[in-house]
Amino acid sequence: MSSIRVLLEDEYKNWSHHLRLLLQDRSERQGICEVSDGSEDVQEAEELKPDLILPGSGLPKLDEIEAARRIQQLSLNSKIVFLSMSYSPAIVQEALSTGA
Repeated sequence: MSSIRVLLEDEYKNWSHHLRLLLQDRSERQGICEVSDGSEDVQEAEELKPDLILPGSGLPKLDEIEAARRIQQLSLNSKIVFLSMSYSPAIVQEALSTGA
């Protein structure tokens, strides 16, 4: 069985660390990479070609919406699932417009 590659992005290291632990507990066949800003996310996504990208919110340097747009332009097969505490319909629509 092949490994699932996951890219976690969040500026809060504690959150991404806990999410990483949760994901690792679910399967021993996952490779997980953590990044803390949007520009690093795009670079790692292009290099690692993860199966799943879990962007957080409030990323420095390049926000998660723009990072997702750039990742989609790279024609990666990665699936993007946004994790956010935002209830703003405008932000939700913007996130969905990236193809996530």
